[in-house]
Amino acid sequence: MDRRKILVIGAGGHARVIIDCLLESENWQIGAIERKDSDKKEIMGCPVVGSDEDIPSLFKQGFIHAVIGVGSVGDTTIRRRIYTDLKKIGFKMPVIIHPRAIVSKHSRIGEGTVVFPGAIVNPGSRIGCNCIVNSGAIVEHDCVLGDFAHTAPGSRLAGTVTICNDVHVGIGAIVREKITIGEHSLIGAGTVVVKDVEPYSLMIGVPARLLKKLEPVI
Repeated sequence: MDRRKILVIGAGGHARVIIDCLLESENWQIGAIERKDSDKKEIMGCPVVGSDEDIPSLFKQGFIHAVIGVGSVGDTTIRRRIYTDLKKIGFKMPVIIHPRAIVSKHSRIGEGTVVFPGAIVNPGSRIGCNCIVNSGAIVEHDCVLGDFAHTAPGSRLAGTVTICNDVHVGIGAIVREKITIGEHSLIGAGTVVVKDVEPYSLMIGVPARLLKKLEPVI
């Protein structure tokens, strides 16, 4: 089998789960990018092939696919910057789905999105670019996730929920059907959302209440 080359940008916990997804598919030749100075030579058996400054030359060497292995909790600035830089170079950013995730063929998933083990994406859902559907997260029918949204492990979106760009839905959080969560909002761990959420809101509690307004990202 002629395996395609792919760079995983990052070497932390989030990157390791992505590498695990890629290894399960057996279709990729993986190279990891260590973003900080390190003498690390390999991650989960995959070679560390360079650092950030090596990415353009690695593209010329045939690593034309990439996936962002840097996670986010509320602030997607770094992920967005990496995405912009990779696109300028010319990288393709495939959808990565763990084989033990359940993803309906009647859903749509944007480039660079990763769907981790045990996650469920049901029919009619539309997921944007570079989203994270984390381990065991449920995205029910007809949900919409904007670009760079993150549904954390064990979070649950009921049917027809709209999650706008750059939203983080925390671990174990629950969002009632037909709710809209405004852009750049952060839903705390275990929170239960029963009403629409305005942009730039930090919500906590059962039911969810506004803890504070978040500063717009510049």
